[in-house]
Amino acid sequence: MKLDELLIEEDKTVLEAMQRLDETGHRILFIAPHNKLRGVVTDSDIRRHILRGGALADPITKMANYSPKSLPVERRSEAR
Repeated sequence: MKLDELLIEEDKTVLEAMQRLDETGHRILFIAPHNKLRGVVTDSDIRRHILRGGALADPITKMANYSPKSLPVERRSEAR
C-alpha cells in the first residue's frame, strides 16, 4: 500500500470518497494538502452523513473530521 492511495482532496464528493475507500480496502482517508494532516474521512463519517440526510454529491468538507487525534509513528504504542 502506498500512502498516496489514502490521500483525498477536499474538493472531492462523498461518492468519490466512498469509491476511494472501496478501491483501497481501508476505512480511512486523509486530507493532507502539502503533506500536512488537515483532516480525515472514515467510512463511519460517510455513513453518519448519509443517515442525517446528506447527499452523495456533497463535498467531503461537510463530513470530514478536521480535529483528528494523531501520534508520530514512534509513539504508536500509546494509541488507544
